[in-house]
Amino acid sequence: MAQGSNNSMFRNAGRLTVSVLKRELSKSGIWLVCLTMLTLVGPIELKGLYDLKALSSFTTIMRIPAMVAMLGPVFIKDTTPATYAILGTNEMLLITLLLVAIMNIFYVVRQTRKEEESGSLEIVRSLPVGRLSNLASTLIGAVIINAIVSLFTFAALALLHGMDASFTLAGAAVYGLAFFVTGLVFAGIAGIVAQMASTSRGANTIGMAIVAVFYVIRIFGDFAISGSANTSLKFMSYLSPLGLALQGQPYIKNVVWPYAILFAVAIVLVVIAFALAQRRDLDAGLIPERPGKEHAPAYLTSNFGLIWRLMKNQLIGWAIVMVAVGATYGSILGVIGPFIQSSPFFRSIFKPIAGFSVAQVFIALLMVVFALVACVPSMLIVLKLRNEEFNGHLDYMLSAPVKRIRVIAGYLVYALITSVVMVAIAAAALWLTALIVLKGTGMKDLWLYTKMIAIYLPAIWAMTGFTTMLVGGVPQNTIGAWSYLAVGFYATYLGRVFLSNNAHWKWVIKVSPFGWIPEYPIDKVHPWTLVILVAIGVVLMAYGVYAFLQRDLEIG
Repeated sequence: MAQGSNNSMFRNAGRLTVSVLKRELSKSGIWLVCLTMLTLVGPIELKGLYDLKALSSFTTIMRIPAMVAMLGPVFIKDTTPATYAILGTNEMLLITLLLVAIMNIFYVVRQTRKEEESGSLEIVRSLPVGRLSNLASTLIGAVIINAIVSLFTFAALALLHGMDASFTLAGAAVYGLAFFVTGLVFAGIAGIVAQMASTSRGANTIGMAIVAVFYVIRIFGDFAISGSANTSLKFMSYLSPLGLALQGQPYIKNVVWPYAILFAVAIVLVVIAFALAQRRDLDAGLIPERPGKEHAPAYLTSNFGLIWRLMKNQLIGWAIVMVAVGATYGSILGVIGPFIQSSPFFRSIFKPIAGFSVAQVFIALLMVVFALVACVPSMLIVLKLRNEEFNGHLDYMLSAPVKRIRVIAGYLVYALITSVVMVAIAAAALWLTALIVLKGTGMKDLWLYTKMIAIYLPAIWAMTGFTTMLVGGVPQNTIGAWSYLAVGFYATYLGRVFLSNNAHWKWVIKVSPFGWIPEYPIDKVHPWTLVILVAIGVVLMAYGVYAFLQRDLEIG
């Protein structure tokens, strides 16, 4: 097939786009639901927790540097009245934009570099398709997927107008537009890194590193915008797509010029991605692979060493996330007392307990968030086994004198150890931050915070067991592990906030293993509850191991 003309380069890209969208239906559908629900969490939560007079106290919390670093600056001035729309979307916009960026990185790498790495693209290229058709179809799919996500977000926010008049259609449109153009920018970035790296793992690593760099860059600019740093640094927010997307200020100014800039940047990135794709050979990256060591490290001769090598970067990344979560919540402990007193709703939730400060009672409720985040790396380790099986790597390992039981046992041991380490990191980060911002913090508080989060370990192990059961028994449906964890967040954290005093709906909290853990030291600890959760986790792990040993390997 001739490849000389521009038209032949993109031959049958339209048909490939249909194939890409079919393959992405389930994964992108999950992203669509999660992003829409997360967008609504902030506004609905604020509406349920505060009256309009109390919103000023929430604005004060949002302007704390730690909150600015995590959620972005609050653009409203002191003379501008706070509304549920402004603060609710301000609370969620940066978080959801970050997820949109991650969604696009994973999607583009999955449909380009990973397809190439698995050999699927070589089969496709044997058909009458152009050299650049796969990349073109992937990026066209990105436009469609981001457009759908943006439309659903717009529709969800528009429906809130019936709840509160501050949710205007113009604000909803700007919010949805921020999703669309930010997604396109990071799809373009992913298209470039997919040409640079020679493996999907390398492309995802580079892509996520770029997201992290842009996230950090905007922190300095947002500090300047919020007044907690030199105002000359404001330009740094405009250097980051995440920071520039916030400048549209949904429900405040509703300006679109930042999105015009981001759209132009996306076009430039796509052009660069196509230019790089033309220059490289199939199954090769533009960044030359580093020559390996002449002799592999001794630890790689063991199953444990191999798992560490495969998971090292992800585990280090999640350890950093745990430090960030602990430091973020710890930074507001010094002002949480006056904040709770300003809200009748929170006064009803955080009731005084003899011997414990208001800050400690507040953290008791939030510990479930720490536990849910700490659960993720343990689940990732177990799911890595399924990924290795799907990619055919496990087949090579088992062709050597290695028993299946040793393989799956190694992943489980790592998952259990990781859960303990992540819990300890979160407790230490929380305590170290409290030392700085909360007077009277001492070693006894470190022990208290450790107990408050360690009590959730049985629930984490139960979730690890559930994940193992899926990997062993129904490997095609491992996405159910993430769905159930999401249910755990909404049922437990939001359920404790909204349903703790509702006798008819309080049972919803118990649908997740995290809902059975008491809020120590507020609630009394029942040891048998913890023992039963551990037993459930052990039984589920045992079933998963048994099912894994009995079934045939499934290679994608």
